[in-house]
Amino acid sequence: MNALWHRRMFRSVCLKSGCLILVSALSLSTLVEASEYKVFHQFPKGYGFTPTTTGILVQGQDGNIYGTTPNGGRDDCGVAFSITPQGQYAEFAGFCDNPNAAFLAHPSGGLMLGSDGAFYGFSGGQYPAYLFKLKNSHLYVAGYFKDEETLSTGAPVEGVDGSLYGLATGFSNGYYDYVYGFTPGSGLYLVKKLGAAGHDAQSPLLIGWDGNQYGPTYYGAAQEGGVHGQGRLFSITIDGMYQQLNGLYDFTHKPTSGRLPNGPLIRGLDGNLYGTAQDGGSAERGVVFMLEPGNSARVKRIYSFKGTGDGSTPFSGMVLGSNGVFYGTTASGGDSKASCGTLFSLTPNSPAAPTAYTFAVEHVFQGGAANDGCNPKSPPMLHTNGRIYGLIAGQDQALIYSLDVGAPQTVTVLPQAAKIGQSVTILGQGLNSTTAVAFGGIAATSFKVVSRTLVKATVPAGAATGVVTVTTSRGTVSSPTSFPIVP
Repeated sequence: MNALWHRRMFRSVCLKSGCLILVSALSLSTLVEASEYKVFHQFPKGYGFTPTTTGILVQGQDGNIYGTTPNGGRDDCGVAFSITPQGQYAEFAGFCDNPNAAFLAHPSGGLMLGSDGAFYGFSGGQYPAYLFKLKNSHLYVAGYFKDEETLSTGAPVEGVDGSLYGLATGFSNGYYDYVYGFTPGSGLYLVKKLGAAGHDAQSPLLIGWDGNQYGPTYYGAAQEGGVHGQGRLFSITIDGMYQQLNGLYDFTHKPTSGRLPNGPLIRGLDGNLYGTAQDGGSAERGVVFMLEPGNSARVKRIYSFKGTGDGSTPFSGMVLGSNGVFYGTTASGGDSKASCGTLFSLTPNSPAAPTAYTFAVEHVFQGGAANDGCNPKSPPMLHTNGRIYGLIAGQDQALIYSLDVGAPQTVTVLPQAAKIGQSVTILGQGLNSTTAVAFGGIAATSFKVVSRTLVKATVPAGAATGVVTVTTSRGTVSSPTSFPIVP
């Protein structure tokens, strides 16, 4: 950490008319005591990542961190890697190890973990994109798009029905984006074209429930398109053959609005959705926004970047820490000379019903000789040990970083939402001594301890959307946000 830097804090007070931002400065000693940034792993030169939301990290059932690189390995086709929370790195699959499956080369969207314990992701070397499956160090072709000119740049998510869902872009009959689905029996198939809802939608979907009578709601962000051509937030309800696509919010050219949202949406403890737009705002340097979902969806700008010490171009969205604080990165700004971006935090004054947020810079990237990374464009992830991890793109300098803010341990529940009676996967630490699991305060009557990092539980009757808690011999651990229970 560079001793020349001071931690700046900005307090954003949100009223009905907008947000006021107050600025203060804290000494470096406050920053050091509050957080610790580390370069967790340095990749060899040439393993660089495509500068999009490519490179999403994911926690595995064994507690290790998993990801892919688009380059490196045999024939420079990319590798799948794991790294322990202690920093032990290993490459366990190469995307050209099988010469008969060279079309899987250059994975392009990071990984997602399925309920079956396998990882899923997309190739990015050529049209069409292929969906691959990684399990027990073996690489399989799971499916491919029948439209030969189709790409997907974001990892899929597992739906409540067990299918995988995500966003793809087709080019054969014009330029269009659509929501796709996947099951082993049906392969990859088109669910719904976004049409006027937007295009250039690159990030994974977020699963929730907006109160409709049909089933789960999938939320997404389109970087472009919409009424004003500046991006749109949308939702789609999927229940078997029923699909309802809704445009929730259109970004504009106005300074009060952000524009060009790119990173994934996340859910706060207040039930609202949060994200970043890489441009717009009062200084035209990007914003953090909050979406109130539902029939009368509203968007509030809760922080506007100035492009100076706080950074600019928040490209990759945020993650909610186990301490109730949001963490994200900017792709530029920070150091006026390097302009390599920042790692920031946004603290709500009340996680369940926030009216104000405090912004702070946790780390200023400088790149070059500092060797700490530059221009981050991949979403950070929360590990169940309470630390934040992320990837930094760059052909000359690619790395994994960690941020330790002393946050408590937590649990991750997969899939992102479930129905009553459905089995879910719970990841965590020290789970081998689990004595109880509860969903929104309702005890699960059926759960199975699989390992110290994995528990399987069935959502009990009477459960409603709420925090998931796991009680072990060392105490009770909670999920960082509410877990949606859908009809």
